[in-house]
Amino acid sequence: MRPERVTLLAFLAAGCGQENLVQEEPLLEVSVYTQGQSYAAYDDTSLSVDLGEVPVHASSTAYFLVHNVGDLEVDLTSLRYVVAGSDWRSPQILALRPADFDTALPVRIEPSHQVLIELSYWPKREAQEPATAVLTTSAGNYAFTVQAHSFFYGAPDLEVAFQGWRGPAAGDCRDLNSDGRTDGCYVSAALDLGSVATGQSATQELIIRNAATCAPLADVDACSLCSLTIARDATRQGMGWGFKAGTNVAGLFTVVGARPLPVDIPQESAGCPQPHEVRLLLSFAAADDVGDHDSVFVIESSDPDEPLIEIPVRAAARTPPVCIAQFRAPDPADPDAP
Repeated sequence: MRPERVTLLAFLAAGCGQENLVQEEPLLEVSVYTQGQSYAAYDDTSLSVDLGEVPVHASSTAYFLVHNVGDLEVDLTSLRYVVAGSDWRSPQILALRPADFDTALPVRIEPSHQVLIELSYWPKREAQEPATAVLTTSAGNYAFTVQAHSFFYGAPDLEVAFQGWRGPAAGDCRDLNSDGRTDGCYVSAALDLGSVATGQSATQELIIRNAATCAPLADVDACSLCSLTIARDATRQGMGWGFKAGTNVAGLFTVVGARPLPVDIPQESAGCPQPHEVRLLLSFAAADDVGDHDSVFVIESSDPDEPLIEIPVRAAARTPPVCIAQFRAPDPADPDAP
């Protein structure tokens, strides 16, 4: 073999080896998402947002844009708070186009695709509450910091209605923990599902409304201002809504098509697309045994005056009436008549 040919082959072999050692890495570009937002301040370098002042019983949200600018897929494996008070909602991953993919973690982002990180603050008291969330990905980890300061402006007003009754009435509410403030109501009227034939079921509608009428406030989403939140409260029954523990042991009472919690109900005057009320359908399935049945339906909410409402519920299982036909004498004119 000629020397120049050996040299050329050696050069090509060395070049191929070097190229094979070069490997692409996943690459993300992360920034504060500002489109349509009115942050008090923000900084892309530190991935931080200041939401400014947020009314109690309203909400404000910080968004961060995650863009796959590389040629490889990127896996988002976890998103969690490392610092956050109880008034911060669980961090969420949102698709910019709903049809892009399922945003339940883990999420795989294709090249050139984007997602939003949502950190939402729903204060229930006056406070200064920072939050820091960490996103773990195959392209590195990212920390998002949000500042917020809440102040009191107005409050939601919970109202329940069923079978023509509306309340709670003033006499239904009392001071449950002896702190000098009315904070719980036991409704005097009962939601009655009536007498139900054994083996059958019956339903009645229970309406939960937000009767608040807070005036608009600049730079605050009117649909979140003085909003009523139904959520589990660990300091009370810990159920949000449902039948009180120990009052529905046989499971004869149920909620038909209950929505997942938390549920946010805007005030009536806000003119929001979502209604200012939630309609629940309570059901009673009569057992085979005749008897009277009682339960208590619990509602826990962000209404500071009525954070806990208990509604008595009753129904009765009864044997259905049996109809007995009366025999007739044969008709001589029509022997075939029944």
